[in-house]
Amino acid sequence: MPTIPKSMKALIANTPAPPSTLADPALLEQHLKVLDVDVPKPTHGEVLIKVSRGTINPNDLYHLEGIYTATRGEPFPRPMGFEGAGIVVASGGGLIGRFRVGSPVAFYSAGMFSEYVICNALDLIDIPGNVDFSTAACSVANPMTALTMLKVARNAGAKTIINTAGASALGRLLIRLGKTQGIKVIPIVRRNEQIKLCKHEGATEVLNSSSDNFDEALAAACTQNGCHLAFDCVAGDMPQRLLEALPEDKGTVKLYGYMTPGPIHLMPQSLFTERRLETFEINAELSRMSLLSKGLVALSIRRGMGNTLRSDVQKSFPLSEGVSAFSWYSQNMTGGKVQIVADETL
Repeated sequence: MPTIPKSMKALIANTPAPPSTLADPALLEQHLKVLDVDVPKPTHGEVLIKVSRGTINPNDLYHLEGIYTATRGEPFPRPMGFEGAGIVVASGGGLIGRFRVGSPVAFYSAGMFSEYVICNALDLIDIPGNVDFSTAACSVANPMTALTMLKVARNAGAKTIINTAGASALGRLLIRLGKTQGIKVIPIVRRNEQIKLCKHEGATEVLNSSSDNFDEALAAACTQNGCHLAFDCVAGDMPQRLLEALPEDKGTVKLYGYMTPGPIHLMPQSLFTERRLETFEINAELSRMSLLSKGLVALSIRRGMGNTLRSDVQKSFPLSEGVSAFSWYSQNMTGGKVQIVADETL
């Protein structure tokens, strides 16, 4: 294995970045920088990974702004990045960790946008020999979220689900996976050009929230398809509109994001008689899974990596240009994944 240096480059958020700074790299650099930091040391049950590349996701923006639920209480400065791929170069102890040394892996771990990162040895997903690091680096977060959403839908007896931000990478993946599992996904988009993206993935119905008759079309789609479950990442007034369209006796909206700044606008009457507004948070869902269930999800991801679980990569940036990568991604989230490359030789 290669010699492990004492220091490395890492993308660090020094202070929370206001949303108004995201579009301008010069403004964003006041909050986000590539710095020299110590290479972390794995403890028992952990491994050290030499990073090939990582993928930016919406939660990375929330984490940068200081509003991500899973990390909201963490102090600044804070390392950036969660999803990526690389090679295990050292173990902190434990049979599984030692066995993993030398393996190419995909993973989800805090501090991903750096040259080296620590990860729990049990959380690694082996990369098949025919899959490159670029593909593997965007094969964890969205697949794990989509597979878990569909598991929740099956447990709720849902044959059809509504999903907002339907043209996002996650939304398109959910359409594809839903077809393989017999669950119809009706995506909601905001622009007409996004309708074609969803239909290309196999959606038979697509709703545009910007159209004048959206609420009527949404209610009709729910009634005609017997839909009682919706997943929403828009927030604002969208949960209210979804609840009004779902059946009164068991309509449920699962909130998994909050693209609209500020509070949710909700009329309490929309919750009666038996409608519910709940949260869907992937880390919380995984914490409730048994080790066997987690293993089955990881196996599904490995088997689908590069084919059914593919995500298109629209642009890559070197780690040294990590600030520009975040800025560009914030303005181009629908076109495909954006990656930050720590080592282009891997």
